[in-house]
Amino acid sequence: MRKLLRVLLVSEPGGDLAKITGLLEGNGFDVRSRNVWSAEGLSSALISDPWDCAVCFEEPSSFGALEALVVIRETGAGIPLLVAASRAGEIVVERSVVPSAGGFTLSNGIRSLPATLEKIVAAAAKSGARPEDDR
Repeated sequence: MRKLLRVLLVSEPGGDLAKITGLLEGNGFDVRSRNVWSAEGLSSALISDPWDCAVCFEEPSSFGALEALVVIRETGAGIPLLVAASRAGEIVVERSVVPSAGGFTLSNGIRSLPATLEKIVAAAAKSGARPEDDR
């Protein structure tokens, strides 16, 4: 049975987003995603729907990981935020932050992203960092 994963993709449209959703789907997740690229878009998404996590790509843009973390905290969503970067054609998880449970640093290639997401989403749910819903 496929596991539902609701993920906000914080990035300019295009790029590596299709790689991320394809990888997650190929690893047994039923992915529900939304792409947001501004504080207003992220805030609206967090308020309107339940999400398991957010993945933010460090790109030269006006809205990045720090701004995304501020919005997540301000809305009280409490979901984990993973920060990824694309280096030499490979997506690397730079760090992840679970707002109410501290943070930790990862440096894994894209192949480990599904396991990393599963682990931090489960830890956030267990610690009460995000509200449980109708799963």
